[in-house]
Amino acid sequence: MSGVSAAMLVAAFFAQDSIPSYTALIDQARAAFESGVQAHQGPEQARSQFFKAAQAYTELTRRGHRSAPLYRNQGNAWLLADDLPRAILSYRKGMDLDPSDSSLRACLDYARSLVVYHQRENLGRPVSDTLISTVRKRFPPAGSFCSALVLYTLGCLGLAYWKFVRTSRALYAASLLLVGAAIIAWILTLQAWTFRDAQEHPVAVVSQDGVILRKGNGSSYPTRTDTPVNRGVEAKVLYTRDDWLQIELLTGEVGWVPRQAALVDF
Repeated sequence: MSGVSAAMLVAAFFAQDSIPSYTALIDQARAAFESGVQAHQGPEQARSQFFKAAQAYTELTRRGHRSAPLYRNQGNAWLLADDLPRAILSYRKGMDLDPSDSSLRACLDYARSLVVYHQRENLGRPVSDTLISTVRKRFPPAGSFCSALVLYTLGCLGLAYWKFVRTSRALYAASLLLVGAAIIAWILTLQAWTFRDAQEHPVAVVSQDGVILRKGNGSSYPTRTDTPVNRGVEAKVLYTRDDWLQIELLTGEVGWVPRQAALVDF
């Protein structure tokens, strides 16, 4: 082995050894967050500590450690660091993992309440997605698939039994079982379509105030609407072209914005 190769191996070993572990990053994030809470030197010092905590949580998620509580802590740190768009994006990632987390839902609702919407049109104001969250909570995919399979099997057996007895009660029971299986299958199909749509069209959160939606990917294109959107407004990305994104707001408006004007969860 050459001297250069040996030196590179030694350097790589010590570089790897210097990378903070999962436990070290968690401790670092918690310590920075606690320092921010107890900061006595003013709001700037507190925001600096919350920013350090948010960075530590972000590094954890970058390494693949993802959970609803982790994203909730990350969102809280970003929110207290005065970065509302990143806080909303963190909360939404957590909700994707666990839509039944009530504390995470409360955090997201509070962050959304801080977004400044133009009262004339309420452009971009999110509609209630409580029903969607409830469906995802009540019908987890694995359990729902098993339930649909069981109901379908029992329904088929019920129809076979009805052919022998020819009673209306047997036919009614078999029909109910098959209808139940069909309803659950429809819910699973809807969830699969929602998941596929989320994969094809990632979440975007406007990161600046006064962003104008345009009809094309350039500042020379006419505006889609005269009402601007502010930081924290949520959307999904439809297309990307050069340094521009075509986004669709939660209220249905579609327009192009500069790439640097939005955070995108690719």
